[in-house]
Amino acid sequence: YYPTAEEIYGEGTEALVMEEDAQPLEEPIIKPIKEKKFLVEERHALECNYPLEFMAGLAQNPDLVWNVATIGHLHHGKTLLVDMMVEETHQIRHTERSNEKPMRYTDTRLDEQARGISIKSAPMTIVMQGSSGKSYLFNTIDSPGHVGFSDELTAALRLTDGALLVVDAAEGLMCQTERS
Repeated sequence: YYPTAEEIYGEGTEALVMEEDAQPLEEPIIKPIKEKKFLVEERHALECNYPLEFMAGLAQNPDLVWNVATIGHLHHGKTLLVDMMVEETHQIRHTERSNEKPMRYTDTRLDEQARGISIKSAPMTIVMQGSSGKSYLFNTIDSPGHVGFSDELTAALRLTDGALLVVDAAEGLMCQTERS
């Protein structure tokens, strides 16, 4: 026995039975409020310690190209490591460097800068020297460390040949480090 709408809600109520939803599945029932924020900031490219033609020449030789994902737990210093590599291979003027906040070259989104964490993976190409003095083209992907962004980590690992695991010496191995 199933009671009718009048029996449950009283007289004067009307029940509509529809065989099919009138609203498409792609459209949410309650639309979220989307506030798009973006900042267009014009910056000139950083000057390299090497000519760009040299980097293009290295890119033509696959034996001299390393594709590496920088992985590790949240706040263990992955982005800082990539930033230090950029500072080592580029000429950075004092006007570009602020002592208040570190330069985060791979955190380009506003929400990443506001929260202080990487949300999207970001690539960076740098010319690095090996211990023998030979130059290599180092393509690194700075991946986020938060467990909620593990899909970005998986995509970065699929694109690269190897991984550079960053572990905080004070905290040691954490859960996301083991999952990586």
